[in-house]
Amino acid sequence: PKAVMMTALMFAGTGLRFVPPVVTKMLVDDVLVPKTQLADVPVAPLAKLLGMLVLALVLSALIGAWMQSARGRLAAFLGSKMVFDVRSLAYENLQRLSLSYYDKQQVGGLMSRVGNDTEIVHGFIVDGIHFFVVNVVLLFGIGAVMFWHNWRLALWALIPLPLMVYLIRQFIRVLIIMFHRYYERRSRFMAVINDALSGVRVVKAFAQEDRELERYNQHNFDFYQAAYDAERTWAKIIPFFFLLMTSGSFVIWYVGGLQVLEGKVTLGTLTLFFALLGMFYGPVEALSHLNQWLSRCLTAAQRVFEVLDAEPDVQEAEDPV
Repeated sequence: PKAVMMTALMFAGTGLRFVPPVVTKMLVDDVLVPKTQLADVPVAPLAKLLGMLVLALVLSALIGAWMQSARGRLAAFLGSKMVFDVRSLAYENLQRLSLSYYDKQQVGGLMSRVGNDTEIVHGFIVDGIHFFVVNVVLLFGIGAVMFWHNWRLALWALIPLPLMVYLIRQFIRVLIIMFHRYYERRSRFMAVINDALSGVRVVKAFAQEDRELERYNQHNFDFYQAAYDAERTWAKIIPFFFLLMTSGSFVIWYVGGLQVLEGKVTLGTLTLFFALLGMFYGPVEALSHLNQWLSRCLTAAQRVFEVLDAEPDVQEAEDPV
């Protein structure tokens, strides 16, 4: 029931986000433009309509804030409970695994998987799923509203979309590889720290501080290099991606402006399109950042499920004597 309620609040809150652009169009076409073009139009009816439209904006904002708060509380509970179960299952499976498994694994790496990687999965469950679903629904909803009001302008606005989708698909493959390398090196880095601090008495007894410092510096540099490569690739590509993303607004300024001058489109419709384009670019930008987030989460989830799926070498009998 809580998951169903969270889903319902998610979709209802997303639908409310279309209220401000539509109301803004009505404000321009039905209130502001008539008064500026026709001086003899009575003010009282327009002022009444203005008050009703502003009240609609206020109510939609208040209801949207309540829905977001309620959804956040439900997501926090469900996400925390789910990750609690995953951590419990992972630790339970670690207790059942044979000693040969631990001969192939480092304790620090296992600690990183059960602790840090499950925390990344938790963040994605609490915020990432909502983030993804809402932005995808917004993209389709914005496209539908734009085509409903003026399909020609909508086609002009969405010209960059196919190329953006292609670039996102190519980019996420590269990021997954890079973040998999990042998490592997982080796991080794944590394992070195754990080994050195756990066996600090042995290190000092044999005067191996310099050797351990050299090991630490090497793994620290590898960890740094993996993080730098991933972030550098992201920083190098994303500005051009955003430039391509916003190019549709330049087209709408010209094509839509010409249609307003020719009387084919109202000023309110053009205002609606710019508001919707602002909403449209927000989800696209968010989904581009989601590539990075999703890459981290998929890599972390894979590492966690490697622990969950590991089988002990010595299988116990189902009905032991």
